Amino acid sequence: MNYPASISLKEQRNSFFNNLPLKVISPAKINLYLNIIGKYKDGFHKIESLVNRVSLFDELFISINKSNKINIFCNHKELENEDNLCFKAAKLIKERFNLPFGFNILLKKNIPIGAGLGGGSSNAAFTLKGIDKLLDLRVPQRELFKLGAILGSDVNFFLSDTSWGYIKGRGEKVTCLDLETKLNYLVIYPNIKLSTKVVYQNTKVGLTKFINRVNILIYLLKQRDLSLVEKFCFNCLEKKAFNLDINLKSVKEFFERRGFFCMMSGSGSAFFTILNRYNQKAEETLKKEFCSKGWSIFEAQTY
Repeated sequence: MNYPASISLKEQRNSFFNNLPLKVISPAKINLYLNIIGKYKDGFHKIESLVNRVSLFDELFISINKSNKINIFCNHKELENEDNLCFKAAKLIKERFNLPFGFNILLKKNIPIGAGLGGGSSNAAFTLKGIDKLLDLRVPQRELFKLGAILGSDVNFFLSDTSWGYIKGRGEKVTCLDLETKLNYLVIYPNIKLSTKVVYQNTKVGLTKFINRVNILIYLLKQRDLSLVEKFCFNCLEKKAFNLDINLKSVKEFFERRGFFCMMSGSGSAFFTILNRYNQKAEETLKKEFCSKGWSIFEAQTY
């Protein structure tokens, strides 16, 4: 199936009628802070996290079809199935509004899979947003949040249309933060896929609640004190992820031996450092060394 690289706003408005696909970009996220502070009776973890939306994007092309089926097409063939969160999101909104037709969804993945960058959750959120726009449903945000909470932990953050968010509960409770700070990141994906479920299952509930630490981190971001921001970043999932794959620890050590801050995002396996904090020559040397190892590297900014 061939789709155009982009379509005009006028074509987007008419896409429902002429069946042109609607193009939607689906951004990644980085966790600067992540802690488990409890557990629910159903076994789900109670978390708190400080999340930054970044300019690393997947692309979605959504159109309707008359077959009443939901078809997923992707540049990663293993994602062309009903477990894909795009499929689940389309099915959910189709059932919620009793829509008498199906959807064709083309997903172009650029965000690494199993990296802790929220790619799947973002895809789900922007499938909901894309269908809402395509059909001019005008679904209230509170209704989208209900659907997002069903689909997954980070979905509501991406539905919130905010660059910075403080997340609680299972991940469905989002407070939008009024932060104008824009950070530049170097993101490293060592081509190791981790299961979010397995990483969480192997991580014990924290004994200390770091809410004050989160507040301090937010304050430091407002002040743009990046040296202290790095010191207050935290991810309780790192150690257990390292236990699941010892190669992950070597990535962090690779950064640190060269004098760079490094932390895993989410449940891994991607790592990040904050750019423009170090000597530019050292940053360029670091990028070259990562390339020589065959790891995937991305530069991204607060979006």
